[in-house]
Amino acid sequence: MSESKTENQEHQKGRKLGWKLREARYPFRNEVMTLREDHLDVPKIGAETFAYVEQGGAVMIVPLTDDGQIVFIRQYRYPVDAFCLEVPAGKMSDTPDLSIEEVAAKELFEEIGGKASRLELMDRFTQIPRWETRNVIIFWRTAWRWIGKANPSRWRRSRFG
Repeated sequence: MSESKTENQEHQKGRKLGWKLREARYPFRNEVMTLREDHLDVPKIGAETFAYVEQGGAVMIVPLTDDGQIVFIRQYRYPVDAFCLEVPAGKMSDTPDLSIEEVAAKELFEEIGGKASRLELMDRFTQIPRWETRNVIIFWRTAWRWIGKANPSRWRRSRFG
């Protein structure tokens, strides 16, 4: 399942810094991610190899209660074999016909049973820029209410501010 490519249309800033792509390989792909391996010539360093995961975008919603608490979800995550605290989030690729705001609203409802009167864009970031390309768009939501089949046993609230 390995593919090679030698032309690089992305990494424009790296090219300006003198980084030269010798080869890009894709040793693994599935419906969730692509593993990419770039072989480069880097000024003052020489040959370098970077392996990272290419993934589509995602949204996160930070739901704040009226008294300034963040609602977290406690979910089991197999890769770390632990229950983790998370805010509502989801992949944008699951619903390509929806806008970013619609995906965020859908995830808020599905994960905590909340409906927002409006979502406020907070920022965009890459979770682990050394290892993956997923860009995450994060929203604040202070004006929302419970409407769905909420499961408070999975929540944890923490003071904010």
